Amino acid sequence: MKNNLEKQFIVMNKFERFTMMGRYSQFTLKIKRLHLESDNKQKLTEHKHVVGENIESVEERKMAATQH
Repeated sequence: MKNNLEKQFIVMNKFERFTMMGRYSQFTLKIKRLHLESDNKQKLTEHKHVVGENIESVEERKMAATQH
């Protein structure tokens, strides 16, 4: 029971971090935008979003490496 609660707490913290960084609102906006666009454009924006996330995570890793 306790272990399950700890897991839920960890997930909640990740979600809070996600919203604090403003990514959640961007994510929901992106979903709304995708629903409005055609299938071709949808695939393109999803691809761009994924590439952007990858670049961001690399930058975050560099920051973390320099902080230690």
